[in-house]
Amino acid sequence: MRLIHTSDWHIGRQLHGVSLLEDQRAVLEAFLELVANERPDAVIIAGDIYDRSVPSKEAVNVLSSVLQQLVLTLKVPTLVIAGNHDSPVRLGFLSGLLEPAGLFMEGPVSDTPRVVTLGSGDDAVDVALLPFADPEETRAALGDDAIRGHEAALRALAKRALARCHPERKKIAVSHAFVVGGTESESERALVVGGSGAVPADVFEGFDYVALGHLHRPQHIGTATVRYSGSLMKYSFSEVAHDKGVTIVEIGDDGAVTCTHRALKSPRDLRRVEGTLEAVLEAGREDPARDDDIVARLTDEGVLFNAMARLQEVYPNALHIERIMHDAIVTGGTTTAQVKQQTTLALFQQFFQDMKGAELDDAQRAVVIEAIEAARQDAAEVPA
Repeated sequence: MRLIHTSDWHIGRQLHGVSLLEDQRAVLEAFLELVANERPDAVIIAGDIYDRSVPSKEAVNVLSSVLQQLVLTLKVPTLVIAGNHDSPVRLGFLSGLLEPAGLFMEGPVSDTPRVVTLGSGDDAVDVALLPFADPEETRAALGDDAIRGHEAALRALAKRALARCHPERKKIAVSHAFVVGGTESESERALVVGGSGAVPADVFEGFDYVALGHLHRPQHIGTATVRYSGSLMKYSFSEVAHDKGVTIVEIGDDGAVTCTHRALKSPRDLRRVEGTLEAVLEAGREDPARDDDIVARLTDEGVLFNAMARLQEVYPNALHIERIMHDAIVTGGTTTAQVKQQTTLALFQQFFQDMKGAELDDAQRAVVIEAIEAARQDAAEVPA
């Protein structure tokens, strides 16, 4: 049996205020072409289909088009679970009516986790759909007051799902979780405020393959059969070195499970360029991929005027500039450690001096103090 495991499409995502929807549409078209060529027995999408719980109509239209082509045109059974970015109720809406077409969408957590059987006879495989398990929602759904935390929630659901699988079939779990040992990126939303919400891999004991979503780097956890396929595209500058794509899962006649990463390329790559501003500009004029999304890490010391405007003359899709801070920075030889010890007012006064070549007068200083106090009060009013 051949499966395609993918996750974390985040349809509707923005990067530094720039919509990625058209690039996502193009990558998904490449994904559909891959499915058509590979002819898998099923496609598994392990959560975070949308980037937010209330997606835009444009994002909904993109997903609708992709799912229609998968199940109606290509006639490939498609199994989908909700991630922590998705609205479980919205994603699972009318899921029962869609099953005859081969589309299985599991939104809210259930006390009877859905198990979908793929294939028939000796080749049949049971796939347990375990959407993102919020501990409180899981405790209510299962009626189990002993459930506290993500590990207990997912362990309870996995145990129930395993009991619903045929004992002699190969078993696959589809889950959206942070499994211990995984490498994070900057673009993932924490599952728990103030903590990781991590769960050990042994919560999936008894399953032959675990198709994971949530972490954006393609990676195995421990063994090759517990795997994150990674996100559809690069969604933060911490991912510039990632090789994005999907996982091809093969279950052989002997029951052995093998995984192969298959890359998917975005129309515009996300890259980092580094050097002085002048060096970056000079290299950029000869760069054949000038239309890529760019973050520039600049090594210049001192103030740079109109750096982004100049950068975008060469790299029209430059999104961000990083400044490398050396031990001694340009504020009169002040060290980074000394900067951290200064008050907000002192730092702004130095910034004003660097930019304007003059000190704050009394009226300007009063305005800055008032703004700092207002910001502090706003921060204090934000719930913990």
